[in-house]
Amino acid sequence: MSSHKHSPDDGELDRLLRQARWPQPRDEQTARLADHWRRMQFARRRRRLAFGGLAIAASILLVAALLTWRDSVTGRPEVASDSDNRPTEAPRPSTAPPKVAPSQIHQPSRPTDRAARSRDPNLYEQVILMRTTAKRRPRAAAINREDRAVLVDELIDVMAKNPQADVEERLVSVQDDLARCERLLWKAVRKQSGERRLGAARLLSRLGTPRSLPVLMELASDPATHAAAVLGLGRLASGPDLAQLVAIEPDAGLRRQLLRMLLARGTPESVGLYLAFVNETGSRSEALGVLAEMNDPPADLLLAYLESPHHAVRLAAALALSRLSDPAVVERLCASVAGIGRREALIALLLSSSEKATGCLNEARENLYLVASVRAAEQQLESLQISRGGNLP
Repeated sequence: MSSHKHSPDDGELDRLLRQARWPQPRDEQTARLADHWRRMQFARRRRRLAFGGLAIAASILLVAALLTWRDSVTGRPEVASDSDNRPTEAPRPSTAPPKVAPSQIHQPSRPTDRAARSRDPNLYEQVILMRTTAKRRPRAAAINREDRAVLVDELIDVMAKNPQADVEERLVSVQDDLARCERLLWKAVRKQSGERRLGAARLLSRLGTPRSLPVLMELASDPATHAAAVLGLGRLASGPDLAQLVAIEPDAGLRRQLLRMLLARGTPESVGLYLAFVNETGSRSEALGVLAEMNDPPADLLLAYLESPHHAVRLAAALALSRLSDPAVVERLCASVAGIGRREALIALLLSSSEKATGCLNEARENLYLVASVRAAEQQLESLQISRGGNLP
């Protein structure tokens, strides 16, 4: 039987396998790896013992806190010492009374000068004390309600005699029970008559909330209480609803008051609704007159509307700004001549009676870039048949 001979390929494969074999580690490497593993195991056991000790300590503290809280809440007496817990021998019954010397008679102990120990009540005890105090406290709310009803009755008489009476300080005392006061006034306007009913309507108009809107609308339909109810509706209405009240109100004095209320809100919405009345020929004069009478008109919002993308809104803002003689407003109008609302700013200056406006217009007429705009503004005012203002030619 012939022996097996390795081919050249087999020899090359054996050589490659011997090269790829992982070398045996040296003794020092094995010892170093074993020492590192022992250190890791020791550190892990030490951390486990430390965490366990912390957990036991936290448990002990928690149990002690719970026991202390339970004793403070339930009033449990302190635990007696071991000497007090020792069993004592029961006394033997005796038929004859024991003989006791006078000196051996027990005298009651006198109070010592040492102050008794005390502590602040905890949260549970505070709640108990509050409940006990609330039960013993007299019912002052009922008395206050009675006083408030008397106050409402007195205010009805005051408002019946003078609708402009200053009762704001007295109305503060009814704010904490406003719903009940409103119900009292509802009853008054439905059961009273004459001046008493009118006074109740005026008072309800001053302090009523949206709960009183149905009653105020009912009063507005009555000619005797219409004026008082309309002002209350204007106070509670939204901006568009208030503008609608102005549009349908037949009385000129009430319209002016409602327009003043609309402007006094000082919001972009309310000022925009006001400018709609300035745009209308029939209400323009009235609306501009209300603005001129205001102590603190919304000048900033009117100047902002001077740059509106709508020409009609810019024109209304210019007409409104012409009624304001504040030097700061005129200064900003002069600066707006170079802005988006150039023509409208010039219209406001043309209608203004301010000397500063006159100076700005003279400079604009001498400016080659602005002289045409000044002439266009004058022609527009002529077409609108508006001749008010000292700066018009």
